[in-house]
Amino acid sequence: MRFVYSTRPYLGHLHPFVRLGRELYARGNEVAVASGPELIPAADQAGFTWLPAGLHPNEALARFPAGDSDYGVETLRVKINDLLEVLMNWYRPQLMIREPTDLAAAVAAEVSGVPSISLGVSHFIPVNSWSYLAAQALQTLRREYRLPPDPALSFLHRGLYLDTVPPSFEEFAGGPPRGLLPISYRSWDGDDGASPDLVDPTDQRSIVLVSLGTVYNDEPKLLKLFLAALDQPDLQVICTTGAGVAPPARLPANVQVVEYAPHSALLPHCRVLLCHGGFNTVMGALALGVPVVCVPLGADQYFNAERCQALGAGLRLEREGLTASKIRSAVRTVLDDPSFATAAAAIRAEVEALPGPEPVSVIIEQFAATAVGR
Repeated sequence: MRFVYSTRPYLGHLHPFVRLGRELYARGNEVAVASGPELIPAADQAGFTWLPAGLHPNEALARFPAGDSDYGVETLRVKINDLLEVLMNWYRPQLMIREPTDLAAAVAAEVSGVPSISLGVSHFIPVNSWSYLAAQALQTLRREYRLPPDPALSFLHRGLYLDTVPPSFEEFAGGPPRGLLPISYRSWDGDDGASPDLVDPTDQRSIVLVSLGTVYNDEPKLLKLFLAALDQPDLQVICTTGAGVAPPARLPANVQVVEYAPHSALLPHCRVLLCHGGFNTVMGALALGVPVVCVPLGADQYFNAERCQALGAGLRLEREGLTASKIRSAVRTVLDDPSFATAAAAIRAEVEALPGPEPVSVIIEQFAATAVGR
């Protein structure tokens, strides 16, 4: 079979698919990623074919300055047309897997008749959120592509919904979607191990990992504040900045800064993660039993930070009025109170108890084999 994963051009939206996609490939299927060129290196590294589809919001803004660079009619139309070429001419898959923020993929699937399912890359996003963000654009495009009216936007939740969020962390406003299929979150951040000189196994100091992810990482003042707060002699601090981000000119003696190192290799050595609350950053830590301190900056980060605090697996700090003293106090609280590590370990156990890519890939193949005409 052929499977195509359609995603907006963000690493954090591709990474939750990689383990599943590789399992589908290992079972003898062909697997491709349809997205912008920003994902070519990661798709290549993961072993997937890349197919061009859609615009990065920055490019969309340049081309359509009067429109919505995320969910405007013009932006969505480009992705829909690209996907129709993929689905009906270039690749002709038996099934499309899409991440829920890729609204164009849902329209393209319906126009082409190719069955589709969704893979969550965050907590579940209810229809009323999409009604607020994109209802008018979606209805305009449905008319343009001669699809029947769907004021309830029910087409966004057709097929299976693969939920990568552990049940205790998830919230379903209005109830869970039909076709809900939980899947264990399996992080992927490359196949290379961490540089051995980042972690000294003979050093008895507690290790704190600092990250602002790959999208919200251009925050030099916040990063400087994070590192100043952790200028403590009994801590080892490892900070990953992401591509193209310059670290502060002066670093505390206990801080190591690198552009990239796989968190999956670093986190088993860490006692706490200080971050912005991005989904993959947070889930990567909790899936390994590491508690977190979050300073949310946008998108779903507020939800993730709040759930960490509500479950006792971390603390949430507000950006407004943030000081080094508040950050230091929060990190110390998580380090000193064992209940945070216990709560994070409980989430790890929950993640590990969910079905992994192997059984889920069998279900996906069965769905694809019987889904034509649904």
